[in-house]
Amino acid sequence: MLSRPSFNLLFDWYILADQGVEKACRENPALALGVNVFDGLCTYKHVADDLNLEYTPRQKVLA
Repeated sequence: MLSRPSFNLLFDWYILADQGVEKACRENPALALGVNVFDGLCTYKHVADDLNLEYTPRQKVLA
């Protein structure tokens, strides 16, 4: 039997595997906050600035 913290950690991974990144992030905004790069686009402003990459808002990529 999994402890509650272990279950909570694994549940997010299960949701991602079951629904895919786009659907899971649309339905769970907390998961979307963890997306820094998606489909070759940098979706996190600070990472894009630090690495001198073009920034694309997460909302645009995961729409």
